[in-house]
Amino acid sequence: MKKIVPMAALSLLSYLANPVVMDAAEQKKKIVENRIYSSNPAYSATGEGVVLKDFVYDISLNPNSRITLDKVFGLYAKKGDIAYNVVDARKGLQNVIAFLEKDLNSRDAQSKKERIATINHYKNLLGKISESDSVSLNGLEKAVSDGVLDVKGDSLVLPEGWKIKDGIYVLIAKSKSLDSGKEKYVANSIPIVVNLKTYSEKAEKDKSEIKEKVSEVKKPAEKVISECVTEQKTPKPKKSGKAKTRFGLESAIGTSKEGVLGAFVDVPLASGFGLEFYGNYYVKKGELISLDETTEIIEREKELIGPGTYKQRTDEITTSIMEKPITEIGIRPMIHSGKAEFYLGGGVVLSSQEKTLYGKSTIIHERNMEPLQEPQIIENFKNEGKISRFAPSLSAGAFFNLHKNLAVGASLHRIGNKNSARANLRLKF
Repeated sequence: MKKIVPMAALSLLSYLANPVVMDAAEQKKKIVENRIYSSNPAYSATGEGVVLKDFVYDISLNPNSRITLDKVFGLYAKKGDIAYNVVDARKGLQNVIAFLEKDLNSRDAQSKKERIATINHYKNLLGKISESDSVSLNGLEKAVSDGVLDVKGDSLVLPEGWKIKDGIYVLIAKSKSLDSGKEKYVANSIPIVVNLKTYSEKAEKDKSEIKEKVSEVKKPAEKVISECVTEQKTPKPKKSGKAKTRFGLESAIGTSKEGVLGAFVDVPLASGFGLEFYGNYYVKKGELISLDETTEIIEREKELIGPGTYKQRTDEITTSIMEKPITEIGIRPMIHSGKAEFYLGGGVVLSSQEKTLYGKSTIIHERNMEPLQEPQIIENFKNEGKISRFAPSLSAGAFFNLHKNLAVGASLHRIGNKNSARANLRLKF
């Protein structure tokens, strides 16, 4: 599973529960809702669903995936086991919306606001999706019936491709109706809206081929080194009254785990002095060049929910902004002294800035100043997407010319809030 974000409105208890008909003897038994809970604090549990940022679970499958649903979601029933099945996305969402609207007006203002947000999200999602593929539904329903989504074992993928299609489905987790003497447990259900994505072995192979192509970039430089070592005699170049403009290619690796490929143009201005214009691409982004985190804590009003019983909720939202470099352009004043070259440089870096939100709600129930149970913690993670921005860059370094066409060097760089030392290799033409 690549990524799972908490789903809102998991207070949909008794979603598909069957009505219970009791005779006179059974009426003396205590009726207990066989609720479903989650042992994983990262996911919402039933009984007190809170609308957070996202409403859909993302599930990624590859040909080797084997997912035990109870363990992944951390779900367990108050009594007995949990069974799973899959229903059509549109039908499932329509049932969820109908259930949410049923007792909307009987809720307090905050709960009603949260539930309306959930309804609006699902209605918007309903307008964008079509009916689930029937062949995929049949395959998935058989696959989850034993509580384990085993891609190979359930024959969901064949040599010629996947038997299931990507898209929105509704997974139903259902507890059982049980009779245990003095108590009668009534089945509860939870609908889990999932966005299913499949990946092939070919995609993984393509990634490895890209890495091999990147490694091929070093071969021209290695060939030049070999030619320099085997060269017996190098004819002396004729002296020219004026230095010529030269261009070349360069590569570098740094202590911030970045990898850089680029090109440059060296323009001589006077004897021993020139300007170099360069452009680089970060084939390996490396570590973050900046990280900004802020946390907002909101204490909700304590709510009376029964005789002497109160509910207190505290919301905590952490905003994290991470930035990595993409490309860089700039200028370097160069000083030439024999085989050595020294420079100071400055430029701008086009970077990718990613914003993520982490939400956490802590719910406490107490009666007569005493807690009724362990605090309920509901967490959520949401990626807000990426934006591009520009950041300044500074550099200083030196090169040593091993040959008229080949140089090695070392340099220091600062981009954003990150410093890095680099080893450089240059090929001039």
